[in-house]
Amino acid sequence: MNASGESAGRADDSPDRRESTNGRIRLSCHYCGIELDGIDCVPPEWTEVEEIRSYEQAIEPIPDGQDRNKYGDTLVDWETHMGVCPECQRELTSEADG
Repeated sequence: MNASGESAGRADDSPDRRESTNGRIRLSCHYCGIELDGIDCVPPEWTEVEEIRSYEQAIEPIPDGQDRNKYGDTLVDWETHMGVCPECQRELTSEADG
């Protein structure tokens, strides 16, 4: 997600983007930047998923006139978890076989 709140990878209307208001996982792909925001659990088809910050830390606002919140995170530090999405796994596998 970029500073204006737009997806860094696929368009927001992509069928791969899923949102809910209940989940506390904000997942992003290391390679393409696809976002799964507000999910309850990590999809099993994702690999190499690591928690990189707590939900509370991820939603901590940045005070006016500053570029970082109290955790040192910037506007682009929104995710709680990062991993490799199924599409990028396929691309990485085909490149390795190629």
